[in-house]
Amino acid sequence: MKKERSWLTTLALPLALALLLGLGACSGDDGKDGKDVDPAVAEGLQQQIADLEAALENAFDPEVIAELEQKIEELEAKLDGDVPVTVKSDYVGAQTCGLCHKDEHAEWKGSWHTRKSTWGPAVTQEAFESVNNSNKTYEQHQQAALDKFLPGVRENWDMLSSYMVLAGASLADVPSEIKDKAEWAGVNRVIYVTDKQYDWDEIEVIIGETRKQRYAVYYDGGPVEAARYAYSKDNGISWTVDEDMDTVSFAGDLRRAGYKFLTIELDALKASKALYDAAVAGETVAAYMANIEKSSMYGTTNSWQEQCIACHTTGFDADAWVAAKAAYVEGETPGDELRQVFISEIEISCETCHGPGRAHAESFGDPAMIVNPAALAMTDPTRKMACEQCHTRAQKNLIYEPGSAAAPYDAGTNDNRGFVLGEHDFMDVMQYTRPAWGTGNRQVSIDGKGRRDHQQDMDIRLSYYAKGGEAFYHYRQACFDCHSAHGVGKAVSDGAGGVIEYTTDADKTLFTTTGANPDPDGRVRLNKTRVNSCGMCHGDWEDKLDVFNGRTGWEDEPNYPYGFGAWGNRVGRADRKQHIFNTDSEGRSFGLRPDRYTWGQQVDGSWVAIWPWEKVLPDYVNYVQQEDKP
Repeated sequence: MKKERSWLTTLALPLALALLLGLGACSGDDGKDGKDVDPAVAEGLQQQIADLEAALENAFDPEVIAELEQKIEELEAKLDGDVPVTVKSDYVGAQTCGLCHKDEHAEWKGSWHTRKSTWGPAVTQEAFESVNNSNKTYEQHQQAALDKFLPGVRENWDMLSSYMVLAGASLADVPSEIKDKAEWAGVNRVIYVTDKQYDWDEIEVIIGETRKQRYAVYYDGGPVEAARYAYSKDNGISWTVDEDMDTVSFAGDLRRAGYKFLTIELDALKASKALYDAAVAGETVAAYMANIEKSSMYGTTNSWQEQCIACHTTGFDADAWVAAKAAYVEGETPGDELRQVFISEIEISCETCHGPGRAHAESFGDPAMIVNPAALAMTDPTRKMACEQCHTRAQKNLIYEPGSAAAPYDAGTNDNRGFVLGEHDFMDVMQYTRPAWGTGNRQVSIDGKGRRDHQQDMDIRLSYYAKGGEAFYHYRQACFDCHSAHGVGKAVSDGAGGVIEYTTDADKTLFTTTGANPDPDGRVRLNKTRVNSCGMCHGDWEDKLDVFNGRTGWEDEPNYPYGFGAWGNRVGRADRKQHIFNTDSEGRSFGLRPDRYTWGQQVDGSWVAIWPWEKVLPDYVNYVQQEDKP
């Protein structure tokens, strides 16, 4: 039986914790190990060790003693140069937050935010240890990885196309005997993929679980003796691996080293539907698995660290990554060096939405030392950006290296690397994906409605201008005013003071409004049921929900719904995923009318479509609406 702690022990634990919070403050940004640590950093390490040793002398609880001893060993290893000191030090991790915020932490632990990136079964000890604040042990991560694959995927892995994407290729270099084949007619982009197809137990990172899922394995950038070409006829939207060609050798590219994606792209909704249908029919899941792999396949040549990691984890240190990548390309570090990930946590956790928590924790919970989005005024942009920093789609990164015209983070990134909530204005760090007024593109419709994932922020902002400047209520709201921020996808209110938990495999990802729906009232994503969320103000709330379907009423549009190269319509996202709170006289979801389209004139005199809230930008010397544009 576990011995109950005395009040003195209970007091000693948070006191020891306060001292432990300093353990990461020694981090340097140069990516070097402790042997080359800055003297000031070394002094900080020594002081932390001294503080912990003092606490150890006064500790008597076995758990406290063991934890103090472990942290002292970790700090001494950093001081001796046995382990690298690279990760930002101002993040303390969800476990630290949970010591005081137990209910919020318990809600978060099973939420969708913990599933956006997870370690796979083949994660190495080195990669695991490069994370500053892990919520599980190495063995626990490996075991948990088995449950992170979508339902039925491991059992039916052989049905999937699991090549690893290597790097871009030049169409001009493809041998003529390959290009002359009939199936290559119309090809406009080519990439190298491995001849090898990877097994599920070789996966090192699993990305996504609630809408789609992808997988990554480590590539050191070296030569690959047997590779294949994959080709695209729509400029990279969809890919086909030429499985009939003779293999070719790939010379390697150190710039592409890191965790590389496989060509698999799975539809999470279809995977859960397959599981549901199999259960209903009393058949095996395999009978329903044929359509879970997206026909487009995946073909990005960027690594997980280069493109998506900042929005899929917590506390990504972009400076450390850039430095490590540069050193690796120059041959200064060993082949597996870029297995380090320079993050605080593999999950999206507390400090993504509240900002780094070290000062808050060290001040024993001073509310002035943390961002509490719910307590901010609706006019404070930080309130909305708590969620929208990732729930938007960026076109490029705007952080520039001092004295340089090059943006070191902008190497195909789609995430918010460099942005820290409470420290930055989003538009100082990232540029929104450009609209295409009147013509449309893959990102947005001709009137500005978002078409791809992570664009809710732009929809909500556009609502204000779609209303002609009328500041109506929904435009002012942040996501968490309607949605469950801590427990999304896990524990939600039933509208009567109780909580509903969704735990079965079928419940994990399938939250639709159709027959296989375990969540007819919207309680998985919302704070309360739809009737209690929308019905409080809208008596006709069921009809009002159709505004969230960006295709409602637009079936008669040209190019409906829309496809590659045929963007010219007002169609947006379906299934109530649109977040523009505006309809036309016929009740159809609507963005901006032509006379409200906005343009920025660049220094060279050219015009570019911009969003109406982007009125002051360094790249533009003028801003006009459509009616004023020359």
